[in-house]
This record gives sequence, structure tokens and C-alpha cells, in this order.
Amino acid sequence: MTLERAVSGFLLLLSLPSGIVAAQGTTQPEKPKLAGNIFKNVQVLKDLPEQQFWETMSFFTDSLGVNCERCHETPFEADKKPEKIKARQMIRMVLDLNARYFDGTRKVTCNSCHRGTTIPLDEPSLDAHRWMDFGRAEGPLPDGAALIARYKRLTGVSAAAALHAERVSYEMTIYLSEASPRRQNTELTIAAPDRFRMSTRNDASTREWIRDGATGWTHDADGWQAVDGSKMFDISSEASSFKWENLKDVTDPKSLKMDMARGRQATVVEARDHGERVWLYFDNKTGLLLRRRAFSPSYFADSCWDIEYDDYRRVGPVVLPYLVQILNPSGNGLTIRKVKERALVRNLDARLFAKPDGVAQNPVRSE
Repeated sequence: MTLERAVSGFLLLLSLPSGIVAAQGTTQPEKPKLAGNIFKNVQVLKDLPEQQFWETMSFFTDSLGVNCERCHETPFEADKKPEKIKARQMIRMVLDLNARYFDGTRKVTCNSCHRGTTIPLDEPSLDAHRWMDFGRAEGPLPDGAALIARYKRLTGVSAAAALHAERVSYEMTIYLSEASPRRQNTELTIAAPDRFRMSTRNDASTREWIRDGATGWTHDADGWQAVDGSKMFDISSEASSFKWENLKDVTDPKSLKMDMARGRQATVVEARDHGERVWLYFDNKTGLLLRRRAFSPSYFADSCWDIEYDDYRRVGPVVLPYLVQILNPSGNGLTIRKVKERALVRNLDARLFAKPDGVAQNPVRSE
């Protein structure tokens, strides 16, 4: 099992709803499984529910600015890397500080010292802007719902998204903490988030993927094969990166503050998206969305990951970003997608997403 596929499995787990069981004619929430009962080598956080355990792992990667490979080798049960031993020591230290000095309240976290680096700085970092901010009188913030409505008008996606499928060609650069950047070229044909065809090409290989609802296939040097759900989720993230109506189901918007995003002044709007807490950064000048930050609760504090948008251009009747950047989704580092071409298509041939001839019987698995 490669680390990439293992992380894909983790992301799939994060996306699944809690199970329910029938008891005496009613449905009741299933008692959550604990990390210590699922994983053989968990020693410190064994009493965490499985869902919160994965979110806490994500919080660690966010706090240190690394990916999973910093501490883990495969198989994940192994204790071969000194960074993993050190991580356990640090977790115990944080738990002890909170218990000893804050009556068990979670006041100290990894991020209290690390702030996105593996080695905390012991010298003060002077920041003049921080002192200026104390005395700055901030005027009334723009209305969050009005900012979302303005964005939809500017881009035109609400009116046009139902009319078109899309073809996207882009170069993706992948930055991980333990390796040199990798580049690959991708061609995507998207009929829906769960119905697309994708081809990837790098210096070493070319690969093709098809998803049609709950089923999917991949083509490599061994020919066409079915893929399992975990890997299907991983490749589906590429199609969702170019989702048109990314604010379609946002509710309860509330303007929070002014901040910077991509070097520009932005208004931050907090909202809920299918129950998930998100921050939306709107460019104060253009009204376009620069960043979407999603939060997930962990044992210590919320972990988060960003999708950033820039270089908006007109594509037929709509305005869409030609740069899509995703930062640290559960430790996967930074991926930058620079679009070469985006084209709208009204009628896609259904055969593009049909099961290929000669598919192997056994699916490609992520274990």
C-alpha cells in the first residue's frame, strides 16, 4: 500500500456519514469506534473516536506544515521513524500542560508553538502591523449574504451551470514536505462531479480514469481495471476542484472581519456548507472569491484546509478561475492547478463514461 493511497482512504473515511443501527423499531446512532480498538499501534490517543482521530492527525499536519510522511512509514503500524516517537512525546507534553495549568481545558496545542514549522522559533518576531491593528478603527463590514449574491451575479454560474458540461486542460504542480515538486498534465471531461473522464501524464507514465456514478475504471500499463471506492474518492477530488457552483448550498452567512488573501484586501464571511463551517474570502475590489477555508473539529482545535481561486476569465457566458490552489488537505501538501483551457460543452457522448471493454475482474484496491 502506498502512502498516497492510504491517505486517500483516510480522506474517504472523513467523507462518510456515521452509521446507524436499528434497535427496537427505531434508528439510533451507532456507538463510535475508538482509535485504540481499530489501530494496533495507537498509544496516546487511543480513546478518541475514529472520526475525531483522523481530524486530529490532520490538525498535526496543519500545525507543523508537513504531510503524513513526516512521521509515518508504511505499514502505518511501524515505529521506525524518530519523528513518530517525538510526536508521541509532544502530544503527552501538550496533554500534561493543559491538565497541569489549565484544569484540563484545551488551551495549548501543537500550533501554539509550531505555527506551521517543524522547529518552533525561540526568538521574538516583531510585527509592526500587529501594533497598528490595535488602534485601527474598522468600519461596518459588508453584508455576507450580499457578497455571496454579488459573486453569483459577477460569475453568472447559477444561471449557466445546469446548461453545460465542461472540458478542462491544466498543469498541476504537487509540493510535499519530503520530496521535490512533481508536475503532471491533466485533461478532464466533466459531466457531473460523479461522472467524468480524466487523463494524467507525467515524465514517467500516462493514466486514464473514468467515473460513472458509483462505478469507475482506470487504464495503465496493465490495461483497464475497476477501481475501488477509496481510490475513486481520491480522483473525484480533481473534478470537484473545478466545481462551478461552489457556493450553491451555503447558508447562514455572517461577515467576520477584513483580512488578506492572495495579497489583496478581502472580507471574510463565515457560513455553513452542508453542515461544514467555512470561511469565504471575497476580494474587496472585484467581489470575486479568493479563498474557501473549511474547518473540521479535532481533539485539540479545528483543522482546516484552503482552496484558493485566481486569474478569473470569461468562458462563454460565465466567469471562471484559471488558477485553483489547494493547501494541505489532511497533510497532502500544496497542489497548484494552472488551467491551459476551459471549454463548455452542451452535449457529451454518453459512451465517454461507459464501462470499457476488457476490464479486469478484480478492482485496483488502496490496501
